[in-house]
Amino acid sequence: MSGLFGIFDISAFLPTAYQKLVIYSLILLSTVMFVEFLLLAIDAYRSRKGARARTRLADLATRLRSQDAAKKTTILREEWGMSSGWSARLPLLEQLSLLLYRAGRPLSLPEFLWLSLALGIGGLFVGFALLGDPRMAAALFASSLLPLLWVWRRKHARMRAFERMLPEALELLSRALRAGHAVTPSLHMVGNELGDPVGTEFALIAEEIRLGLDVPAALSNLAHRIDVADLPFFVTALMIQRETGGNLAEIVDSLAAVIRERHGTEGKIKSLTAQTRWSANVLLLAPFGFVLMMKIMRPDYVAPLFETIPGRFIAGMATLMVLVGYALCRRLGVVKI
Repeated sequence: MSGLFGIFDISAFLPTAYQKLVIYSLILLSTVMFVEFLLLAIDAYRSRKGARARTRLADLATRLRSQDAAKKTTILREEWGMSSGWSARLPLLEQLSLLLYRAGRPLSLPEFLWLSLALGIGGLFVGFALLGDPRMAAALFASSLLPLLWVWRRKHARMRAFERMLPEALELLSRALRAGHAVTPSLHMVGNELGDPVGTEFALIAEEIRLGLDVPAALSNLAHRIDVADLPFFVTALMIQRETGGNLAEIVDSLAAVIRERHGTEGKIKSLTAQTRWSANVLLLAPFGFVLMMKIMRPDYVAPLFETIPGRFIAGMATLMVLVGYALCRRLGVVKI
């Protein structure tokens, strides 16, 4: 097994496949332990940052009272990590920062970038230096996308949780308003009663208003932070009510009922389109499963598919058509209401 420039050639001291397996297992274990240590260090760092949050908010209150609403909104976004410094001037980094916030901020933007870079460089090192295979190095370099996929999944899970909890939050807000509380204390009550993400976001709205930001700007911040289809209706209803008046508790109650009914309809649609989604999964997995089975049972039968130029072209076109068919089937199973 030749390494990069012949320097990291480990074949001399790995005479058997068993010893190679042991060495690679130790490398994997060391990597897992390093990542675990890194996550623990990140968690400790974030906990120390949380202790300074109130101090920053106190300074923020003074700054908010001396500036207009647009500047207040910008400062609040900076304080809560939505856009700051050099990331605010780069659209891609600003979108990454927003994605991390919507995922619950498991990592800060610099931590996310450093982790992705470390995984990419580590993959290149393992591929070139230890395995001596440029193709494997390119495949392992793709591990730099793992943090992005992880954050993306956390973001979707958190947004689904917000969407699921929103009707309950609106009903609680309506009860607080009917009990005679003002809007800001009612939002604060919702933030205290419910957990993340709805409770966190409603508490943040109440905190922004308490620090001097007007209600429309605070609601606009909420709509910017949270990517949920039902939320703009709530924000628009509150803004219109503040301009025209009316029974806010009744408006919020009606909105909660509409959202619950829409969620019920979505559940029925998912049940009716489940067969289409499963058909798409079978369409995607069956060809690859068949080729894998033939590769195990009759490797000589499928060898031309991978070892000849026409075979590779046919395999590439077949893969492309399977992916297009999968995308079309998934699209047919999506019904927006």
